Amino acid sequence: MKLFAREKSTVELVRRLRLAVKGVLSFPEIPPNLPRDQLEERLAVRVSQGTAFSISANRFLTCHHVIENLNVSRLKLVGSLNPEGGPPLIMLDIVDVRSDPELDIALLTTNEVRREMVPITFQPGPPKVGLDILAVGYPLPEQRRPELIENERRINVAVHHTFRAVRGIVASRLADNNRFEIDKLLNPGQSGGPVVSIESGKLVGICEAFREYPGQNRMMPSDLSVCVSADAVRNKLSEWGCL
Repeated sequence: MKLFAREKSTVELVRRLRLAVKGVLSFPEIPPNLPRDQLEERLAVRVSQGTAFSISANRFLTCHHVIENLNVSRLKLVGSLNPEGGPPLIMLDIVDVRSDPELDIALLTTNEVRREMVPITFQPGPPKVGLDILAVGYPLPEQRRPELIENERRINVAVHHTFRAVRGIVASRLADNNRFEIDKLLNPGQSGGPVVSIESGKLVGICEAFREYPGQNRMMPSDLSVCVSADAVRNKLSEWGCL
Protein backbone atom coordinates (compact mmCIF):
# COMPACT_ATOMS: atom_id res chain seq x y z
CA MET A 1 0.00 0.00 0.00
CA LYS A 2 2.81 2.44 0.81
CA LEU A 3 4.54 1.73 -2.50
CA PHE A 4 1.27 2.29 -4.40
CA ALA A 5 0.65 5.56 -2.55
CA ARG A 6 4.19 6.74 -3.33
CA GLU A 7 3.80 5.94 -7.04
CA LYS A 8 0.43 7.67 -7.12
CA SER A 9 1.85 10.78 -5.43
CA THR A 10 4.70 10.89 -7.99
CA VAL A 11 2.21 10.78 -10.86
CA GLU A 12 0.22 13.61 -9.28
CA LEU A 13 3.43 15.61 -8.80
CA VAL A 14 4.35 15.23 -12.47
CA ARG A 15 0.84 16.35 -13.49
CA ARG A 16 1.20 19.48 -11.38
CA LEU A 17 4.71 20.23 -12.62
CA ARG A 18 3.54 20.06 -16.23
CA LEU A 19 1.40 23.15 -15.58
CA ALA A 20 4.46 25.13 -14.42
CA VAL A 21 7.09 23.95 -16.91
CA LYS A 22 7.39 25.50 -20.39
CA GLY A 23 9.63 25.11 -23.40
CA VAL A 24 11.78 28.10 -24.40
CA LEU A 25 11.51 28.94 -28.11
CA SER A 26 13.41 31.50 -30.17
CA PHE A 27 11.94 32.32 -33.57
CA PRO A 28 14.14 33.83 -36.29
CA GLU A 29 13.37 37.31 -37.56
CA ILE A 30 11.95 37.17 -41.09
CA PRO A 31 12.04 40.51 -42.93
CA PRO A 32 9.37 41.00 -45.63
CA ASN A 33 10.26 40.11 -49.22
CA LEU A 34 13.27 38.04 -48.15
CA PRO A 35 14.57 35.97 -51.11
CA ARG A 36 13.73 32.29 -50.92
CA ASP A 37 17.32 31.07 -50.47
CA GLN A 38 17.88 33.49 -47.58
CA LEU A 39 14.51 32.56 -46.10
CA GLU A 40 15.44 28.88 -46.04
CA GLU A 41 18.76 29.77 -44.42
CA ARG A 42 17.04 31.81 -41.70
CA LEU A 43 14.61 28.98 -41.00
CA ALA A 44 17.35 26.36 -40.69
CA VAL A 45 18.15 27.49 -37.13
CA ARG A 46 16.96 25.52 -34.11
CA VAL A 47 13.75 26.98 -32.66
CA SER A 48 13.64 25.03 -29.39
CA GLN A 49 16.24 26.25 -26.86
CA GLY A 50 15.55 24.69 -23.46
CA THR A 51 13.20 24.70 -20.49
CA ALA A 52 11.80 27.26 -18.04
CA PHE A 53 9.40 27.03 -15.11
CA SER A 54 7.01 29.33 -13.29
CA ILE A 55 7.79 30.87 -9.90
CA SER A 56 4.86 33.33 -10.16
CA ALA A 57 2.03 34.13 -12.56
CA ASN A 58 4.36 35.97 -14.97
CA ARG A 59 7.92 35.11 -13.90
CA PHE A 60 9.90 32.08 -14.99
CA LEU A 61 13.36 30.72 -14.23
CA THR A 62 15.76 29.09 -16.66
CA CYS A 63 19.53 28.85 -17.20
CA HIS A 64 21.45 31.81 -18.55
CA HIS A 65 23.06 29.66 -21.25
CA VAL A 66 19.59 28.75 -22.60
CA ILE A 67 18.86 32.36 -23.66
CA GLU A 68 22.41 33.68 -24.02
CA ASN A 69 22.95 35.76 -27.19
CA LEU A 70 19.28 35.49 -28.17
CA ASN A 71 17.04 38.45 -29.00
CA VAL A 72 14.55 38.89 -26.15
CA SER A 73 11.86 40.09 -28.57
CA ARG A 74 12.05 36.72 -30.39
CA LEU A 75 11.75 34.59 -27.24
CA LYS A 76 8.54 32.78 -26.31
CA LEU A 77 7.44 30.21 -23.74
CA VAL A 78 5.17 27.38 -24.84
CA GLY A 79 3.48 24.63 -22.88
CA SER A 80 0.24 22.92 -22.02
CA LEU A 81 -2.49 24.01 -19.62
CA ASN A 82 -3.62 20.39 -19.47
CA PRO A 83 -1.98 18.35 -16.65
CA GLU A 84 -2.05 15.34 -19.00
CA GLY A 85 -0.39 17.28 -21.82
CA GLY A 86 -1.72 18.35 -25.21
CA PRO A 87 -4.30 21.10 -25.85
CA PRO A 88 -5.08 23.66 -24.63
CA LEU A 89 -1.66 25.15 -25.35
CA ILE A 90 -0.30 28.48 -24.20
CA MET A 91 2.37 30.70 -25.77
CA LEU A 92 3.76 33.69 -23.87
CA ASP A 93 5.98 36.54 -25.05
CA ILE A 94 9.02 37.38 -22.92
CA VAL A 95 9.39 41.11 -22.31
CA ASP A 96 12.27 41.26 -19.82
CA VAL A 97 15.30 39.15 -18.86
CA ARG A 98 17.61 39.40 -15.85
CA SER A 99 20.49 36.98 -15.77
CA ASP A 100 23.63 35.98 -13.91
CA PRO A 101 26.12 34.22 -16.22
CA GLU A 102 28.31 33.02 -13.33
CA LEU A 103 25.47 31.30 -11.49
CA ASP A 104 23.95 30.43 -14.89
CA ILE A 105 20.40 31.51 -14.12
CA ALA A 106 17.98 33.85 -15.87
CA LEU A 107 14.67 35.34 -14.71
CA LEU A 108 12.15 35.77 -17.53
CA THR A 109 9.17 38.11 -17.23
CA THR A 110 6.26 37.53 -19.61
CA ASN A 111 3.88 40.02 -21.19
CA GLU A 112 0.84 38.87 -19.27
CA VAL A 113 -0.18 37.40 -15.94
CA ARG A 114 -1.73 33.95 -16.26
CA ARG A 115 -3.64 32.68 -13.26
CA GLU A 116 -3.53 29.18 -14.72
CA MET A 117 0.17 28.99 -13.89
CA VAL A 118 1.03 26.73 -10.96
CA PRO A 119 4.23 28.26 -9.54
CA ILE A 120 6.87 26.01 -8.02
CA THR A 121 7.90 27.06 -4.51
CA PHE A 122 11.38 26.85 -3.01
CA GLN A 123 12.41 24.25 -0.43
CA PRO A 124 14.49 25.88 2.30
CA GLY A 125 18.05 24.71 2.91
CA PRO A 126 20.45 22.75 0.70
CA PRO A 127 19.27 19.33 -0.54
CA LYS A 128 20.62 16.34 1.34
CA VAL A 129 22.63 13.66 -0.44
CA GLY A 130 20.30 10.74 -1.14
CA LEU A 131 17.18 12.92 -1.47
CA ASP A 132 14.66 11.48 -3.95
CA ILE A 133 14.12 13.97 -6.76
CA LEU A 134 12.35 14.51 -10.07
CA ALA A 135 14.03 16.48 -12.87
CA VAL A 136 11.56 17.57 -15.56
CA GLY A 137 11.79 19.49 -18.80
CA TYR A 138 11.60 19.47 -22.58
CA PRO A 139 14.53 17.72 -24.31
CA LEU A 140 15.37 19.28 -27.67
CA PRO A 141 12.95 17.77 -30.21
CA GLU A 142 13.71 16.60 -33.69
CA GLN A 143 12.81 19.58 -35.84
CA ARG A 144 11.82 18.83 -39.42
CA ARG A 145 13.03 21.15 -42.15
CA PRO A 146 10.55 24.05 -42.49
CA GLU A 147 8.10 23.69 -45.35
CA LEU A 148 7.62 26.71 -47.59
CA ILE A 149 4.07 26.95 -48.90
CA GLU A 150 4.33 27.88 -52.57
CA ASN A 151 2.63 31.07 -53.78
CA GLU A 152 1.94 32.12 -50.18
CA ARG A 153 3.81 34.07 -47.55
CA ARG A 154 3.34 31.16 -45.19
CA ILE A 155 5.74 28.74 -43.52
CA ASN A 156 5.02 25.48 -41.78
CA VAL A 157 7.49 24.81 -38.94
CA ALA A 158 6.81 21.54 -37.11
CA VAL A 159 8.25 21.25 -33.59
CA HIS A 160 6.95 18.57 -31.27
CA HIS A 161 7.84 18.96 -27.59
CA THR A 162 8.00 15.88 -25.38
CA PHE A 163 7.67 16.48 -21.65
CA ARG A 164 10.13 14.29 -19.77
CA ALA A 165 10.29 13.42 -16.07
CA VAL A 166 13.45 11.74 -14.76
CA ARG A 167 13.57 10.23 -11.28
CA GLY A 168 16.78 10.00 -9.28
CA ILE A 169 18.59 11.11 -6.14
CA VAL A 170 20.94 13.89 -5.11
CA ALA A 171 24.29 12.18 -5.62
CA SER A 172 26.64 14.78 -4.13
CA ARG A 173 26.99 18.43 -3.19
CA LEU A 174 29.78 20.32 -4.91
CA ALA A 175 32.44 22.34 -3.13
CA ASP A 176 31.13 25.77 -4.17
CA ASN A 177 27.81 25.04 -2.33
CA ASN A 178 25.97 26.53 -5.31
CA ARG A 179 25.59 23.27 -7.19
CA PHE A 180 24.94 19.58 -6.67
CA GLU A 181 24.94 16.41 -8.76
CA ILE A 182 22.09 14.03 -9.49
CA ASP A 183 22.52 10.43 -10.58
CA LYS A 184 20.80 10.87 -13.95
CA LEU A 185 22.10 11.93 -17.34
CA LEU A 186 20.04 14.89 -18.54
CA ASN A 187 19.49 15.54 -22.22
CA PRO A 188 20.13 18.79 -24.09
CA GLY A 189 17.02 20.92 -23.78
CA GLN A 190 16.34 19.98 -20.18
CA SER A 191 18.65 22.81 -19.08
CA GLY A 192 16.62 25.30 -17.07
CA GLY A 193 14.09 22.73 -15.90
CA PRO A 194 13.20 22.32 -12.23
CA VAL A 195 14.55 19.66 -9.88
CA VAL A 196 12.05 19.02 -7.11
CA SER A 197 11.90 16.89 -3.98
CA ILE A 198 9.50 13.99 -4.49
CA GLU A 199 8.52 14.16 -0.82
CA SER A 200 7.70 17.89 -0.65
CA GLY A 201 7.15 18.75 -4.32
CA LYS A 202 9.28 21.87 -3.80
CA LEU A 203 12.22 23.20 -5.79
CA VAL A 204 15.69 22.06 -4.77
CA GLY A 205 17.55 23.05 -7.93
CA ILE A 206 17.66 23.83 -11.66
CA CYS A 207 18.96 21.42 -14.31
CA GLU A 208 22.16 22.84 -15.76
CA ALA A 209 24.37 20.33 -17.61
CA PHE A 210 25.46 16.73 -17.83
CA ARG A 211 28.90 15.68 -16.62
CA GLU A 212 31.68 14.79 -19.05
CA TYR A 213 35.09 13.31 -18.40
CA PRO A 214 38.15 13.04 -20.68
CA GLY A 215 38.29 9.71 -22.51
CA GLN A 216 41.00 8.27 -24.70
CA ASN A 217 40.01 10.15 -27.84
CA ARG A 218 36.96 12.19 -26.80
CA MET A 219 34.93 13.49 -23.89
CA MET A 220 32.87 10.73 -22.28
CA PRO A 221 29.51 11.48 -20.63
CA SER A 222 29.03 10.19 -17.10
CA ASP A 223 25.76 9.12 -15.53
CA LEU A 224 25.71 12.35 -13.50
CA SER A 225 24.27 15.80 -14.14
CA VAL A 226 24.94 19.13 -12.45
CA CYS A 227 22.16 21.31 -11.02
CA VAL A 228 22.16 24.84 -9.60
CA SER A 229 21.04 24.83 -5.97
CA ALA A 230 17.68 26.45 -5.19
CA ASP A 231 19.32 28.14 -2.19
CA ALA A 232 21.76 29.97 -4.50
CA VAL A 233 18.91 30.90 -6.85
CA ARG A 234 16.78 32.24 -4.00
CA ASN A 235 19.69 34.36 -2.74
CA LYS A 236 20.18 35.85 -6.20
CA LEU A 237 16.46 36.61 -6.59
CA SER A 238 16.50 38.30 -3.18
CA GLU A 239 19.52 40.34 -4.29
CA TRP A 240 17.56 41.42 -7.38
CA GLY A 241 14.54 42.35 -5.21
CA CYS A 242 12.39 39.73 -6.92
CA LEU A 243 11.24 37.75 -3.87
